[in-house]
Amino acid sequence: MLSVHEALMLDQGVHHVQIHFSSSRSTIWHVDDPYVYRILTMDELINPNICLAYPRRAYFERAIVPPTEVGRVLRQFKALRFADETIYLRYGSLNIVNGKIGLNFSCDGTHYLNYDEFLAKGLEFWFGGQHFPQALAAAEALDYAKLDNKIEELAARGCVQVNKLLYMLEKDEIPECLQDYTPGERDYVYHELKSVMDVYEGGVCGI
Repeated sequence: MLSVHEALMLDQGVHHVQIHFSSSRSTIWHVDDPYVYRILTMDELINPNICLAYPRRAYFERAIVPPTEVGRVLRQFKALRFADETIYLRYGSLNIVNGKIGLNFSCDGTHYLNYDEFLAKGLEFWFGGQHFPQALAAAEALDYAKLDNKIEELAARGCVQVNKLLYMLEKDEIPECLQDYTPGERDYVYHELKSVMDVYEGGVCGI
């Protein structure tokens, strides 16, 4: 889903995003109407055609965040979200015009810093490399494009199959479709699919 946020910022004129992981929603601001924010639900975020709802725009000329760094920031958000079950990122925001990052953690309040400082700190600053070495390795090694494609493929199988897969992973069983994936990759797939299914908890599944 973060690839959709990246596309909206690079090609569709969105200059500010707030990603609310806990509620599976995002708030965006567009350069054509910067005083009005729009809320995107998980249903919209998992639909790649959401980008067609916004006019194509060149990367905003007032942006001080290099376009190559947008994806890095978003991936770091995701790494902070899934690094630990107790200390995790509730929401992260990025404004490419002033370069500011906003972070809200489960047990450490809110932080604001520049994007380059945020990227330079990495996960070790927030958690400590000795405590979360697996998170540090995953943030550098995972092929997110490949994994996101796999997640889309698995989600297309529908709720029943996705829940079976999640159940197997929770029991430390390796589904046949993920036999060739590393533990870090399987963990990423699990958390992404789990976040999608949580949206439909208590309601009707739409995938």
